[in-house]
Amino acid sequence: MVLQALSNYWMKYLIATLDLPCHLQPLAEHLKKAGSFSVEYLIYKHTMFPLYAPFVTESHRVRVIQLMAGHSQGAVHLSLGVAASRIRNDARLRYCPSCLKNQLAQYGENYWQRNWFFPGLNICPSVMANSSDESQTQ
Repeated sequence: MVLQALSNYWMKYLIATLDLPCHLQPLAEHLKKAGSFSVEYLIYKHTMFPLYAPFVTESHRVRVIQLMAGHSQGAVHLSLGVAASRIRNDARLRYCPSCLKNQLAQYGENYWQRNWFFPGLNICPSVMANSSDESQTQ
């Protein structure tokens, strides 16, 4: 119920960003009730930030984490150079049919893997097969 209310609030005022989302502090606060999910944990384990972090200074990383915790208005992508990159980010959710089959067999359900979303990579790093995007699914 709380997450539904939070979701309704976010849908009115926010634009979803798949790779480097912001407004993670309220989400982390709600998830702490279910376990120990800090903003840093969410950023490093569930976003594309670890892909960019090695290429910026520590003070820059700290600033980007602060931006992702709050309201960044696009500053995260600008700060990390994503907006100026020649490698275009595909905004569609891509997936690997082979990995989905393996997940279903192993876990009984599917989940999205962030390695399917690496910019400029159109193959699945796990199985070295071509990724598909959501526009090809029914």
